[in-house]
Amino acid sequence: MTIGKNFTTKIASAFVTFTLASFFMCSCSESTPEKVNLVEPIPSDSTATDVKDSADTTSKKDSIPNTPDSSKTDSAETGPIETTHTVVGYLNRGQYAWGTEVVLRELDSNLAQTGVVYRTLIADSLGLYVIPDVKLTQPYVHIEAVGSYNTVCYEIDNRPEYFTGTETYADIRKGDTINLNVLTHMQARRLPRYIEQGYSFDSAMATLQSEISALLMLDTLHTEFNKLNLVTEQSESFYLLGATILSEVHSFSGDFDGLLALESLNDSTTSSFWYQAYNASTGRDCWKITENSRKFGYHYIITGAKKYLEQVWETKFDLGECSVANKNEIKSAAFNSKYVMYCDSAKWQYPHDCSVLDKIVLDTTVGDTIAGHLTEAPYCKDTYYYWGTFQGEYSWLEADNIETGLKLACVKETRGLYGKSGKKCYYCDGSYWLEKDMTECDEHIVSAGQTN
Repeated sequence: MTIGKNFTTKIASAFVTFTLASFFMCSCSESTPEKVNLVEPIPSDSTATDVKDSADTTSKKDSIPNTPDSSKTDSAETGPIETTHTVVGYLNRGQYAWGTEVVLRELDSNLAQTGVVYRTLIADSLGLYVIPDVKLTQPYVHIEAVGSYNTVCYEIDNRPEYFTGTETYADIRKGDTINLNVLTHMQARRLPRYIEQGYSFDSAMATLQSEISALLMLDTLHTEFNKLNLVTEQSESFYLLGATILSEVHSFSGDFDGLLALESLNDSTTSSFWYQAYNASTGRDCWKITENSRKFGYHYIITGAKKYLEQVWETKFDLGECSVANKNEIKSAAFNSKYVMYCDSAKWQYPHDCSVLDKIVLDTTVGDTIAGHLTEAPYCKDTYYYWGTFQGEYSWLEADNIETGLKLACVKETRGLYGKSGKKCYYCDGSYWLEKDMTECDEHIVSAGQTN
């Protein structure tokens, strides 16, 4: 089932609810009661607890600490009152596999689970899910989906390549539409520590939204994270697509949650984001943004996301202008000095390795050009260079281990010299150091490059 971007959420919800109902009715006739229970509540009695525990052993939020504090209440909370909801939203973090399970759990204000659990499946390729007839006595919910997905940045095979979970917390009093995305996930992974520090649920959510927005430069974003999606027309959702792309630098390593567990998120600890912004906006990596975004239904926000990524990397690196006037200038990124770039006269370039920077420095500052003499590399650790010829042209050449040990390169001008390195003797034939018997060194040299 595919729903076009011009459908409103209500129309999509009604349509998918009807489709899901038909699906579950069909499942009954096929004697598959497990599927029937996907959108049924699990009551908080002893039987339901057993079901919940056996079904949720892989859920990270089953172990959310319960830190009750009677002083932490939100002004709108009036006590347990049963309400019924149809919870609907989109799971947009790349594209999750159709049929990925979505689990809703009711919580109290301290994030302790009440035992009320509802389950459903992603209903289409846009990431839509619907949970009808959700009966709650508390206003707080945690929603999580775990499954395979395709990223926005990278190649897509016939099946999703990556596997991860995406979470959100929500106050149901703010609406039944609750989306899951990378911003809600960042907020969710850090929420428990704020609750433990004494924040109320709503103040912790608001504080995290403010902190994450400031970090990621979501300058004009006013919509709550769990109200954002990537498939309906929202003026601010280009921020969400941009943030999704930033996070995908961790798709290969799978350490995104480890990053979110750090004590502090700042420009330095999240430096991988800014490098990803540079790669994505300059075409050095993340080549599939446009193609995949269109496949996933993110049509109208691609241009805005690319402009946002460009603004992010330029601001976070803070390198200034690159032009003919400062060609070969080397500067460190403002957020972390280990990220170094150089100006090629038109744009800032990230070197493919440190030797690029070494040769820029040696060319502009003039290293030791005496035949065979070595110059220590300014950027590459434990590396030396010498001025020599390669394919008939002079350039800075990297010394090998023997040359480094002898502290002398073998070139035309050093032909005939002997040298000792450790317990070995070498002779320069004008191009290479040849290993000789130690007695030859004892006869010909006192030290490398000096004859008797």
